[in-house]
Amino acid sequence: MEKQIAKGKTEFFDKLRKHLAERQAGLCWKDAWALRLSDLGGKNRLPRGFNAKSLR
Repeated sequence: MEKQIAKGKTEFFDKLRKHLAERQAGLCWKDAWALRLSDLGGKNRLPRGFNAKSLR
């Protein structure tokens, strides 16, 4: 396994863990989907009813 691939995934999950700790809440499926789309970058459009989530 390449170090760069593992590093990118680890950083994403570290951000996710920090984000959830700040919210002190679980992650619903809509939040998980929105976070995944934001992780892909670019101008991804969310379906109606989904709120954009940011880990920044």
